[in-house]
Amino acid sequence: MRVFVAVDLPNGEAKTKVLDLLNKLRANPSLKVVAPENLHFTLAFIGEVSEELVKRASEAISRISYKAFNASLSGIGYFPSRERARVVWIGVREEQGGEQLEELAESVRSALSNAGVPFDEKPFVPHLTLARAREGPVGCLDVKEEVSGEFPISAFSLKRSVLTSRGPIYSDLVQVKLV
Repeated sequence: MRVFVAVDLPNGEAKTKVLDLLNKLRANPSLKVVAPENLHFTLAFIGEVSEELVKRASEAISRISYKAFNASLSGIGYFPSRERARVVWIGVREEQGGEQLEELAESVRSALSNAGVPFDEKPFVPHLTLARAREGPVGCLDVKEEVSGEFPISAFSLKRSVLTSRGPIYSDLVQVKLV
């Protein structure tokens, strides 16, 4: 089963602004835009693992206790760079939720590690993926939009990802409420 741990972008003003930007990005045929229901911040990507490891991951993250907080969207970014963009994303203000999101990701990663659940150990960069290049880098993208907006983070989830020809379908396996 293919799984990851993430925080969903909740409905509200911030999500409405992101959806407006997604609609503008759809005009670029070289980009595959993320489905609105799939907007999330990945805390730890686990990947394809056995049912036993999914169970261990579920148990490990269910024991995490972290205080709910607000975060604020901040600026457009590109992986690996604006000149060779393969992924377009929006960040989180460091001083408005970014630090807490990093701490939450560290708690999740530590719990998974202690439970013997492997995950992608790339450094955590708090970001919300908006679009990916369909084939190779799309060259220099310059998205002029400045999307901002505050939103609450009150839970995170262990999610299953089923890859289909129409894009991934995500479902929550376990949801952990923040206190």
